[in-house]
Amino acid sequence: MQFADQDETKLDPSVWGEVARTGALRLAGFRFDWDGDAGLLQQETAAYPGDTYVDIVGLDVYDKGLPVAWDPTTASWSDPEGAFQWELSNLRFQRDFAVSHHKQVSYPEWGLAGVNATATSKVGGDDPTFVRGMSTWMGSLAPLTRRPPARVIDRGIRGCPSRPHETAGS
Repeated sequence: MQFADQDETKLDPSVWGEVARTGALRLAGFRFDWDGDAGLLQQETAAYPGDTYVDIVGLDVYDKGLPVAWDPTTASWSDPEGAFQWELSNLRFQRDFAVSHHKQVSYPEWGLAGVNATATSKVGGDDPTFVRGMSTWMGSLAPLTRRPPARVIDRGIRGCPSRPHETAGS
C-alpha cells in the first residue's frame, strides 16, 4: 500500500481511507485516529481521507525543532515559555480542524527530547514548562479528548483524572 506518490511530496487520502476500511472490516470496535506531526499537520490536511473514515484527529508533539532561541550552555530553550507558545499554534490548529469535522482529539505521541548523538541542538531537554503546558492544554480539552488506552499514561501526570470506569484493583 503506497502512502505517497512517487516523489513523496503529495500524500494520498484514498490510502488512509483504505486503511480505515480495512481496519473496520477486520477489527470489531475499530476507530481510526488520523494522526499528524506538529508543524506539518497544516500541510498534511490534503491527505485527510474524510469524515466517513476518521473518528479521531491526533497530533504528535515533541519539544524539539522549534524555531526559537536555543541556549547551548543549558542545552534547552532560552525561553521555554516562548517555545511552548510556538507549539500552541499547532495545538490550536489541530483542535480547530477536529472541531470543524466533529471529531475528538488525541495526542498518541508527545514528550520531551534531549541532546544526544543525533539531536545536538534545538531540543527542550528536561523541560517542565512543556510538560505543564501539555497537561494544561489536554485538561482544557476534556470533552474532545480521546483518552489513551494505557492507564499509566492517564495517571502519569499530576492533575489528570483517572478513567471513571476503572477501580483501584483493576
